[in-house]
Amino acid sequence: MTTVEIRELRKSYGSLEIIRSADLAISSGEFVVLVGPSGCGKSTLLRCIAGLEPISGGTLAIDGEDMTAADPVKRGVAMVFQSYALYPHMTVAENIGFGLKIAGTPKPDIRARVIEVAKLLKLEALLDRKPKALSGGQRQRVAIGRALARNPRIFLFDEPLSNLDASLRGEMRVELAKLHAKLGNTMIYVTHDQVEAMTLADRMVVMRQGIIEQVGAPLELFNNPINRFVAGFLGQPPMNFIRFASAANEGRRVTGTLPGAGRVALDLPPSAVPSPLEGLELGVRPEDMTVSDGGELSATVEVVEQLGGETIVYGRLADGQALTAKLAGQAGVRAGDRLSFTLAQERLQLFDAMGRNLRYRMREAGAQPGSLVERSVP
Repeated sequence: MTTVEIRELRKSYGSLEIIRSADLAISSGEFVVLVGPSGCGKSTLLRCIAGLEPISGGTLAIDGEDMTAADPVKRGVAMVFQSYALYPHMTVAENIGFGLKIAGTPKPDIRARVIEVAKLLKLEALLDRKPKALSGGQRQRVAIGRALARNPRIFLFDEPLSNLDASLRGEMRVELAKLHAKLGNTMIYVTHDQVEAMTLADRMVVMRQGIIEQVGAPLELFNNPINRFVAGFLGQPPMNFIRFASAANEGRRVTGTLPGAGRVALDLPPSAVPSPLEGLELGVRPEDMTVSDGGELSATVEVVEQLGGETIVYGRLADGQALTAKLAGQAGVRAGDRLSFTLAQERLQLFDAMGRNLRYRMREAGAQPGSLVERSVP
């Protein structure tokens, strides 16, 4: 089993800073997913761990050994790329065993290892085929098999499913989860797809503009986001951010008036009560709203998406702010309807003018080991 520790890691290309002082500790056998929008630095961080990019500052340790400047081959890592990178003139068996061949492994041992890996990935019937005769999902399994054959200490995945269609991505997510359960190796996975991140990760690392914003278990981050960025990035459809028409406080309780004159009262930690009460936004997930008479929010429906098992409603509040609601089942709602919503009070979030979640410290999840201190959000 293998641990990875990153301390104040920085990566720059000249004056362009891609990663800014990243700190991350990965336990042995963990499946850690780096997630964030395109250009946030997650793939660059993965390549720094692999040794494919030199580190500009800070340290990288694997199993307690300093690997900051070590050659990639000495790190004991294997990387699976988005593009598969299979050799078109080689068979599946030759592709899987190529790394072992380069390392000088005897042919009988290569053959035995290839067969072992092929059985694990259900590729036995495809060993004599060339990549052009394989589907996208089969090619990706071959790429994973090539990494697996080397028996690395760490598996690195750089958006390996992004070239697959939605159905195959779902199948491959399940296969990757099964593979991790069988092998127990440390795995670090990069994606911009929050569904992949939420379903695969033991812990998620949410990144933005070269900074690690928050680290934690998927549901911890979903239920207890540290700031507006994390709250808005996780969840589909995204969280609603609703500006208060006015706000007042009595001790630890902040009462906000919503568009349409509805009101909500939220308890905060004493140190989190903002002063002045300006720029506050209420965070409401679309699934935390129920249609009912006399609710805190009212909206006029503009668009309805019927998805069979759920209904997505897009509307406008009295002051023109957009609102999205996710309703269970096949709701009988049409454009032009006026709906009133009751909010799940215990799940509401409150963000200040800097984007900090003022209720962050109140959640049951608390500040778990590996979580970062609160950051201001521009």
